Amino acid sequence: MDFLLEKAVHHFTFFIAAENLFNYKQANYSPIFSGPEVNPQFSHIRAPLEGRVINAGVRTDLR
Repeated sequence: MDFLLEKAVHHFTFFIAAENLFNYKQANYSPIFSGPEVNPQFSHIRAPLEGRVINAGVRTDLR
C-alpha cells in the first residue's frame, strides 16, 4: 500500500510519498539466504526487503 500527496503553489510543487505502509517484509515470513556466510544461497525476492519508506521533496518550474 502506497500513499502520495502533492500540492502546487505558484512555481513550486511540494510532495510527500510513503511506501509499504503495512510494513510487509519478506524477512518476516521466510529467510532471505541460507547456507554458510562464505557461500550463501539467496532465495527469490517476492516482497520488499526494507520496512516503510517515506520521502518528501520540492519541485520547481523555472519557466
